Amino acid sequence: MGGTLPGSFEAACGMGVTNRPGVVAWVPDLMDRSRLSGNPAIRFVHEASELLAEAGPADTVVVDLGRPAVLGVVTDLAARPADIRPKSIVGFAGHLERDLLRLASEAGCDRVLARSAFFKMAPSMLLAPDDPDQQGNQQH
Repeated sequence: MGGTLPGSFEAACGMGVTNRPGVVAWVPDLMDRSRLSGNPAIRFVHEASELLAEAGPADTVVVDLGRPAVLGVVTDLAARPADIRPKSIVGFAGHLERDLLRLASEAGCDRVLARSAFFKMAPSMLLAPDDPDQQGNQQH
């Protein structure tokens, strides 16, 4: 299977990282992460900056917006040319953090959600792409 090493030039530029669709998530809070960990399509990263090397054009990126430096990474991901930009960038934060949610949208998040709404919608929004059982249960 193809791919690149995390320290390679291609990975640093977000080129050729993956050709399989999935979800790359930076969710540092262990309680939040545990709510997503049952989805085999999710690859977790340890630092927001790792999203730049891990997220490919077939991926959905999920970020906890309440963490420092994440808006800069969102801006960098959103500014990529269409052929290497992630297909979607989803951010979540506390429902009272309206300014942060607005800034995330301006930075390039395709979708911003209150934390509670995100975790309510996550099972259907972040389906494992090759799981036909889940696909059939998705609401349209």
